[in-house]
Amino acid sequence: MTQFKQHYEWNNWYLRLKNRHNGVSFPILDNAEKDDLSILVANRQDWKIYISMDLDNGEIYQTSNIVGFDADLMQVTTKNGSNYTLETPLNDSQLELLKLYFRKDGFNPSDALEK
Repeated sequence: MTQFKQHYEWNNWYLRLKNRHNGVSFPILDNAEKDDLSILVANRQDWKIYISMDLDNGEIYQTSNIVGFDADLMQVTTKNGSNYTLETPLNDSQLELLKLYFRKDGFNPSDALEK
């Protein structure tokens, strides 16, 4: 496995969602569709969210699940305590979905039921 160095730039990053109950996961590589948005609006507590990036050697680097996002600094915090500064997303939907997942409405991703 490739050792990912924190100093790499997070360019062309994309989101991956993983269902907390059955383990199904999928990347969001294209612009978000209505189904992607509805997952993060109605059923957010059922999903963990990850940041992924394709490395130059063909491997995919993925964070542990994201539990915090600072939109002003463009930084994410993972469940394991790592902090990453995001650069350019793969497409406009990535940032839109990340902001939607972490909107301020009382939902705390780190409090959601673990599976």
